Parts: sequence; structure tokens; C-alpha cells
Amino acid sequence: MTPEASFVKDLHAYDPKLRVRWARHTEKWFIERKMEKRHPQLTSEQPLPESRVGLQRDLWESWQEGYVHVLSVPREMLHWSQVVEALAKFDAQRQGSMAAINRMLDAEDEQWEKQGDRKIENYVEAATDDAYEHLAWASGRRVSMYQPEQPYIETGLGFKLRDRRRNA
Repeated sequence: MTPEASFVKDLHAYDPKLRVRWARHTEKWFIERKMEKRHPQLTSEQPLPESRVGLQRDLWESWQEGYVHVLSVPREMLHWSQVVEALAKFDAQRQGSMAAINRMLDAEDEQWEKQGDRKIENYVEAATDDAYEHLAWASGRRVSMYQPEQPYIETGLGFKLRDRRRNA
């Protein structure tokens, strides 16, 4: 598959070292950046060469050509207006520095942790409330206020009646 020419033109205008290619194993578009053969990022990101996982196989093909993975884009979402936002969000030059990206990622991680903590706290609160109520009931500190109607009527004749008529 080949991307639209206008997308490639916009991508090269954004950064000439970027390319887009169809990753045949994962069936997604890969946006990749060309690196020098001895660049530390290229050497540190060597994928597994003989993996059965599709992503690893696609990354291996890129790595052999001297490219590192930047962004994966689903087939139907390869539109410049959508991709440029994701590229700009994690572009160190546009964000100011890697420290700015780190601060942004740390803030997102902290927010995610708070949401997870809130879920755990809500679960723990509900579980402890249930356990407390169960223990209070078992120890006799709780009394049921439910008083069903008397199912039997005492007749005084030595037997009891059950009135099955419903009061309308």
C-alpha cells in the first residue's frame, strides 16, 4: 500500500527525516525517523530479529533500514490533520525540550494513578462497609426492622387460619 502523495508531502515538510510506510505484519501505517547507523537510539532499540510477533517483525524491517518507530496509525486514520497533533505532542523541539515532555508524561501518569487509587479506595470502602455490617449483624448489634404480616390468624378454636385473600 502507498500513502497519499499529499500526506507524504506534508510529512516531509514537517520533518524531512520522517517517512511513512505500510507495516505488513501489523497492518498499520508506521511513521518512522531516519537515524545514523551509530546513533545511540538506533542501536538501543534493536528489535528481536526472529520474533513471531507481527510488531517485532515490522520494527525489525525498519531497524535494518536505519529507521526507528515514531508512531503507528490505523489504516483509516492516515490523515494529516489527525497525525500532526500526535507528532507535535511528542516532538521535543516543539515542546521545548525532553524535560517538558517528561513533565507532561509525569502529569498524565499521576492523573492516571489518582484515578486508579480512587477506584481502589471506593472498592475498599464498600467492602469494609459490608464487612462491618455483617459483623454487626452477627454480633447482635443490628436489629431487623422488617415485620411481616402475621401469616396465620388465631381462631381460638385450637387451629390457625391463613388468609390468602389480598387486600385491594
